[in-house]
Amino acid sequence: MGKDDPKPKSVSRAVSMPDTRGAALKKVHRQIAIKKVAANVAAIKKAASTTLAEDGREYAEIRSDVFTVEGSQVAKAGDRFNSKLIERALEDRNASDTLATEMVRTRLYKDLQEILAKPAHAAVFGKVRRQYDITGTLKELPVNRLLLAEMSNLYRKAPWAYEQALVSASLTVLCLRQIAQDDPRLGQIWIALASRDIGLPRVQPAILGSKAKLKPEDFNDYLNHEVYSAVLLSRALGPSLAVRVALQHHRASTPGRWHPEVEGFAENEVQHILQLLGVVDAFAAMTAPRSFRPTPYSVRGALDQLIGGARLGWYDVNAVALLTAHCRKEFSLEKLRVSTRRDGEVPKENYFGIG
Repeated sequence: MGKDDPKPKSVSRAVSMPDTRGAALKKVHRQIAIKKVAANVAAIKKAASTTLAEDGREYAEIRSDVFTVEGSQVAKAGDRFNSKLIERALEDRNASDTLATEMVRTRLYKDLQEILAKPAHAAVFGKVRRQYDITGTLKELPVNRLLLAEMSNLYRKAPWAYEQALVSASLTVLCLRQIAQDDPRLGQIWIALASRDIGLPRVQPAILGSKAKLKPEDFNDYLNHEVYSAVLLSRALGPSLAVRVALQHHRASTPGRWHPEVEGFAENEVQHILQLLGVVDAFAAMTAPRSFRPTPYSVRGALDQLIGGARLGWYDVNAVALLTAHCRKEFSLEKLRVSTRRDGEVPKENYFGIG
């Protein structure tokens, strides 16, 4: 380079070099956003309605008086949800509470038939055989009067939750039939999953009917319906899978948190059912229209999201594989291969929620 040659312009250097300051700023903003999300998730996972007891265990605390739909008090505000409360709720039942009716004779059965036949669920239940696989399994199942009354109340106060519960319970049982077709407990499992939200009508109407994103504290109040449901199911069914599912279907049990044991089910079976329900619940929400997302996911688009979530550890891999096998009609899990090619379109707004 000669003496009189012009000096290289700094602008050319600026163009050729990466904008490290901008990248660093974006990284900081991303880290802040991740911390905020983590804080919100931690606030939700830490059940605001739990208290530490003298035995060192965390027990769910009942935040307000709980009455059956017919006006009988089951629990008081401040009570702890524990084995004694379940025993007391069972002892307080009267003769009419224990009256049972065959499922096929109930309004719940007719509602199930109508819901599974809806065009919105045709992608999953479009085949008459699939609808019959569920309704045939439940036909002769005895259902007690108190549970039917609470399910009717859920239909009146939160019809979207009622439909979601019946759909996800049915799809979960269809998936389980792949590996346990002759298991006599499938009907009991369906009842447990379908009734898990009967406590929702006890949530504040402003929170239950909100179309906007809930604040963490409001979402914790919303999640208190788990305890309300568990209390009501204790009265209707006593210590059962239904009580356990109600108490844990949104939040996994943390070390030290008390949960009731389930007669007739091993602990690994309970966990498998809860993990599969979580996957199916997300799938059912994505493949159905919502007030904030009128365009539903395609079946393939929803499976893509769940498979991606399983790879990140958000969902149980085996549960996602079981649902994928069912949707693809590939009933051999050993031969199932998950493709990365996308066959279905996913809406631009890729999210789902509670409403």
